[in-house]
Amino acid sequence: MSDRTQQQQQQTTTLQARLKRTVLRLQFVWFAGHLLTVISAALFVALGLFAPRSRSYYFALYGTLLSYGIILYKSYGLPQFNTEYLQRLVRDENTQYFVLALLWTTSAPLSVALIPYATFSVLHVLNYTRNELIPNLVGQGPRSTAMMQAISKFVQSNHAKAIYFVANAEVWVIMPATIVTIFTGHTSLFTPVVYAQFLSFRYAFSPVTKLVFGQLDQTLDRYLMSNMSLPEWLRSAVRKTRDVVVYYGDLEARARAQAAAQQGR
Repeated sequence: MSDRTQQQQQQTTTLQARLKRTVLRLQFVWFAGHLLTVISAALFVALGLFAPRSRSYYFALYGTLLSYGIILYKSYGLPQFNTEYLQRLVRDENTQYFVLALLWTTSAPLSVALIPYATFSVLHVLNYTRNELIPNLVGQGPRSTAMMQAISKFVQSNHAKAIYFVANAEVWVIMPATIVTIFTGHTSLFTPVVYAQFLSFRYAFSPVTKLVFGQLDQTLDRYLMSNMSLPEWLRSAVRKTRDVVVYYGDLEARARAQAAAQQGR
């Protein structure tokens, strides 16, 4: 056997070992879930918009449940039925997105609901490719280094933009869609109620979501509540609706109001 043949066999064996080491890890299953979400969401946009019961829509959500479920398992282990565990679990944004994905899987397809999951999954797939796939499968070298640097630069320059984009989609697009689809018979009253609760958690724990809600409030004030050409009853109705939404949606403000009420007794 020539030295060249032996070297090729060693490289093949080494590649197989690296591949086995990469695949046989829970993190690879997490990556597979995100990859399934990206591919299925792309197929849904390309084909599923013309098929109301497109399977690719639900496969995207199944990938989401898989990836987020693994994150929750790694963070909290097996479920525990005690107050401290449940409080920590509920406050985790991964739990909120996981529960919301469960809601979407039991409802008729709402295309815009995939926006947050697909956006985050693209970033996760790119990060995993840079940190795991390229070093373990391609190996070290100028070419792989250039690829990893390009991916890293892209993710770093677009991470904050992606979070802001998702927050805007959740407030300006998905929430109105859940309300409008009630009147078309697409969803039930239960869906916007659950989604509103999701947004209240996002408002409490996400500075970006809080910023987007502030921009929404400014827009309503500029074009509705401060628009003197509109009837007073309409402006008053919008103002009262906003106050109710703020009270029930802002968990921190509601807690402060309840605490002040109890102290005043």
